[in-house]
Amino acid sequence: MKRTTLLIIFALLAAFVLYACAHSSVSRPALTPDTSAAVGPQAASLVGDNDPHMAARLLVEWLAETPATDRTFAMDFTREVYRLYSVSTDSGTLEAFASTLEEAKDSLPLDRQVNVFVAVSSPATLGQMLRNDPQADTIVAMIISRYGADSASVASFLNAYNSY
Repeated sequence: MKRTTLLIIFALLAAFVLYACAHSSVSRPALTPDTSAAVGPQAASLVGDNDPHMAARLLVEWLAETPATDRTFAMDFTREVYRLYSVSTDSGTLEAFASTLEEAKDSLPLDRQVNVFVAVSSPATLGQMLRNDPQADTIVAMIISRYGADSASVASFLNAYNSY
């Protein structure tokens, strides 16, 4: 009798915990840097307030939504976050950040991956990276579309992509 009662209590407790976890409204904070403010303090805040895995995921989510017009800020911000991890004395933080960054990017749908590429690479660099990729046709069209009316970026990208 005692054992049966304990099993019932345990089962009810386990069911309650599982239900609470499944219906939790707790969500991950979003990264919302101020593109009109200095990069350094904001990058330091991202690195200081999060472990490398969370910082990488937050950064990728933000980059996937960053407008092409904020590309310079996004490049500088990403570079500064990377620099802060590269000078960290904590063993393995740069590797953890870099591997999670890659995993988070790869988990995105292709159109959001293209947004990340456009946000962190100059048009010429992006064109050079894709130049020898035999499967780049779809990505190239998406990148050109992402640049939109920015004819200088389109020209720079295509010039680098088409040069041999």
